[in-house]
Amino acid sequence: MSINYLVFVKELPSTADWQNYLNQAEIPLTLLKSVEVANYCGFVPMRLGSYKAGVEIYIDDFDPNYLPEINSHLGDRKKMITFSFAGDASTACCAYGAAAALAKFANALVYCEGFLLCEQILSDFKEILPQARKEASQTPHKLLLDPVTKKLPQFKRKGNDFFYLPIGQCARGLMVWPRPRNESFAVGLFVWPLCAHADRLFIGQCPIDLGIKAHFPDIYQQSTGTCYWDYNNSGSADELVDIATNKLVPYFKSIEDPRALADALFQQFHKGYGVYEIEKTAMACAAVGKYDEALIMFERLKETSNPALRYDWMVALQERCAKIAAFIKAERFEDIDKQLEEWKSKNIKTFGIAGLLKKSG
Repeated sequence: MSINYLVFVKELPSTADWQNYLNQAEIPLTLLKSVEVANYCGFVPMRLGSYKAGVEIYIDDFDPNYLPEINSHLGDRKKMITFSFAGDASTACCAYGAAAALAKFANALVYCEGFLLCEQILSDFKEILPQARKEASQTPHKLLLDPVTKKLPQFKRKGNDFFYLPIGQCARGLMVWPRPRNESFAVGLFVWPLCAHADRLFIGQCPIDLGIKAHFPDIYQQSTGTCYWDYNNSGSADELVDIATNKLVPYFKSIEDPRALADALFQQFHKGYGVYEIEKTAMACAAVGKYDEALIMFERLKETSNPALRYDWMVALQERCAKIAAFIKAERFEDIDKQLEEWKSKNIKTFGIAGLLKKSG
């Protein structure tokens, strides 16, 4: 059942004035600057602290025939602001806070089966605020990830990334992150040998035989190994758990040994075009003494690189590969190990996984 708070004012406040009232009352609500109060009609987005929230608001000229019993109390307050909300704490909190600010600083009267004192509205606001914050934090993404996290004990979640344990010599796992406007979310695989330099954790190309499908097949990008899924699919969490448990875990176990990892990457990418995939494969091969395979990958990088593209990141990547290639040709194997170990240490810091490495042995 809906609850209606009727707030009567002499003049509609501007958005800036209403926000100022909220700030003075130390009520943690933020109104959208882009929408003026006079245009409120329906659900009005707000922020409750750092969370998205909102409440239905309607603006009307008060009709004396609507509630004739209160006419004598209104005086010159002929503008009516209606807050309509149900039983959830988030929308109720927005209604309480916004109405209380008007009552305290705009000489408004608040009516709901009787006139309400400002102090009582503020008390109700403070009482419901903790629950409202909890509700507001339950975004579609959080509601998806929380049950997935609980059902994947063999993975450790850091933000939107699920790291498969033990990490060993390679970061393996699943990325799940929201897309713009929370209409859908993206799912991707990462397999990154720690010895291969990285400025961030990169999405990897899925081996085709894993058969990970997309809920939006028309925008599935096989080249990046990223799938786009729909939050509204009630089975998404269970599907993610099924994929991780029955497809990714066996795959990750099969490449746990560094030599098996090098073999798998070489098989997958020796004819590939992705420069990051080529680099990581070459470094994985060099780390286990598969120097011929590493040199093949370095040559592949030359074949696939456009010399006209001289971006800083591309130049740095080419220089790293040229350095290890030169060490291999000069049989400076200790220097190779030293350099790869240096990149590994840097990656552990970049990925923030030092604690996970200790826990997983």
